[in-house]
Amino acid sequence: MMDLTPLQQLRETIERKARQPESLLRMVANRLRAAFRENFREGGRPPWTPLAPSTIWGKKMLGLPETIRTPTGRKPRRLMQRQPLSGQLELSASNILIRSGRLRDSVGQSYHPEHITRIRGWELEVGTKVPYAIYHQQGTSPYTIHPREAKVLRFVGNDGEWVFAKEVHHPGLPARPFLTLTDEDVRELQRAVIDWLMNEGGAS
Repeated sequence: MMDLTPLQQLRETIERKARQPESLLRMVANRLRAAFRENFREGGRPPWTPLAPSTIWGKKMLGLPETIRTPTGRKPRRLMQRQPLSGQLELSASNILIRSGRLRDSVGQSYHPEHITRIRGWELEVGTKVPYAIYHQQGTSPYTIHPREAKVLRFVGNDGEWVFAKEVHHPGLPARPFLTLTDEDVRELQRAVIDWLMNEGGAS
């Protein structure tokens, strides 16, 4: 007769762990944050829409990237944690979705004051409280910009020169989804979940 004891033990292990999913979901949250950091490192996966020349000029005139700071106020030596600067990852005005580093760090760093990780039973939420995040994640329709306090707007044009106008008809922000996973991210996550369920020695 076949000994089904190992299968019975495996079933009991899975059932026990399924009743206490918090350690699993915290592991998943860590992997999600790593994937979101990679999106910023790579400039989107797939690549995001490049910045408009006027945006690059404007960031340069604001002193970026030299003014970028970490959440603790320090000047970063690396673009992202554990990722040394290299030719394609240098802090520069052409880095997409990185102006102050606020949005990037709020989704990729668990200790950031605007980061969100919520666990309720088997539900997991990982994201950001940054109010403008949704506009970059989903994109926007065209909109008109009016001055709030001054009589005219001042902004940098595509040639790097200052432009003055009473209103600006913006074409809208392109969607640059940063809260996304690649197919490979999903496969790695699936393998990690299976390992967690099958590993008797893991947290339960």
